[in-house]
This record gives sequence, structure tokens and C-alpha cells, in this order.
Amino acid sequence: MKLALTIAGSDPSGGAGIEQDLRVWQSLGIHGMAIATALTVQNADEVKDVKPVNPQLVSDRMQALFEAHPPSVIKLGMVANADVAQAVAEGLQRWAGNIPLVHDPVLSASSGTHLLEPSGLRVLLKRLLPRTTVLTPNWDEAVRLSLQVASAAGTHEECAAALQKAGADWICITGGDRNEPKARDFVSGLGVSEYMEGERHPGPSPHGTGCAFSAATAAFLKPGQSPFSALKAAKAYVSNAIGRARPLDAAGQGRRVLVFDGLQ
Repeated sequence: MKLALTIAGSDPSGGAGIEQDLRVWQSLGIHGMAIATALTVQNADEVKDVKPVNPQLVSDRMQALFEAHPPSVIKLGMVANADVAQAVAEGLQRWAGNIPLVHDPVLSASSGTHLLEPSGLRVLLKRLLPRTTVLTPNWDEAVRLSLQVASAAGTHEECAAALQKAGADWICITGGDRNEPKARDFVSGLGVSEYMEGERHPGPSPHGTGCAFSAATAAFLKPGQSPFSALKAAKAYVSNAIGRARPLDAAGQGRRVLVFDGLQ
């Protein structure tokens, strides 16, 4: 059985973070393991507060898992602050070897709440990006990150070039102009620089699509195959889940969450 590890924040609504990653992997027949970096106070509509986990606990939990059950792939999400980011970076260097890392650089919530302190951003850029196999920022995250390492970030190509210069092997910038008829994600990697196009679903984006996309990418990564294949499979998988998305509350109000039942 393929083992996958998510290192990310915990969402009590179950629609994002480690809870979302585990839902994705379960639907794909993968055994998911999880290390929480932060506990969020939130529902599907709004993040109210973030409580980082003690970095020593993060480190201890990484050691316990890697020594007994090393995963074949790692998904990294929110790291919350510099101390947690440092603990994760040191743990990856010490125990993860060459295990592929899919990194969803969670900088802020859709509601606008900041989810990574500025000092944590510096650690992410210096220590976590160089360890990243596939980076999956949305457009706003891509611009914010690339402006830390380059003077220009006006296009997808410029952002991707800056982030690859910072150390990430592959970049997939998700989202884009909601007025475009197709959902377009820009992919840049070894021998690849192109857009993936898919169905544009009407209405606001459901909760946790970025988490689901990065988790699915990790699930579809295969040794000896280009990450581009995993990204294309993940895009199709998440698009299907968006089409099945439903509100959490019985009245059918509020932001929708993804539904994975029956998806392969």
C-alpha cells in the first residue's frame, strides 16, 4: 500500500488542511498519515484564528513516523510561523532523504486571514522551496513568493522562473482569471511550459480546492514518470470533485465543500 504523509494545518470543518488531504487519499486507496503544524479556529466560510503547534512536537512526530513508516510521498501545506517551518525543514533534511515533496504554500485564507508570518515566509523561501519537487501556489501566492526573489512577476512565466530559481523543480500556478471560459493552470518544469485547461465550474470556488489539488498530485506521482502526468490527473480529479461539491449545512447555504465519494 502506498503511504503518503501530510504536514499541514488542521481544519475542524474537514474541508481543508490535513483532513482534506486524508479524504483525498482515502478515496484513492492510499494510506494517509498526518502531522499537524497548526490548529485553526474556522468553519468552511471563515478562518477566525490560528494556533501553531509546538515545533518540538512537530519534530518528534516526524521522527517517529519516518523511523517506522517512511512515506513514499509527502504533501506540505501550512507551516504557520518560522519556528514550525524551521522544524519541518530540519525534519525533512534529517529523515526524508529523496522522498518527493508536493508543496502547497499556504499564505492566507480565502477570507483574507494571514496564515504565515513574515519570518516564516523567509524560512519557506530559503529552506523549503529548495526541497520542493512540485510547488502548487495559486496566482496570488505565486506573485507574493516570486517578488521575494525577483523584481518582476507580471506573468505566469516570470513567476514560475523566479520560483524555480528559488529551488522548486516544478511549478503549477493554479487558478487565474475567473472570466476566462476555461480553468487554466500554468505548469513549468523540465521540458514543459504550458497551460492545463479544464472545465470552468460556475459560482465561487469550493472550500479546500488547493489542498485537494496538491494532495491529489502527491497521490498520482509515480517513480520514473514526469510530474506533469500527476498534475494533469490531479486537475481532472479535483474538477470532478468540484462538480459534486455540496454545502455542509442542512439548509444548503454557505460555502460548498468537495465530494470525493466514488471518484478514482
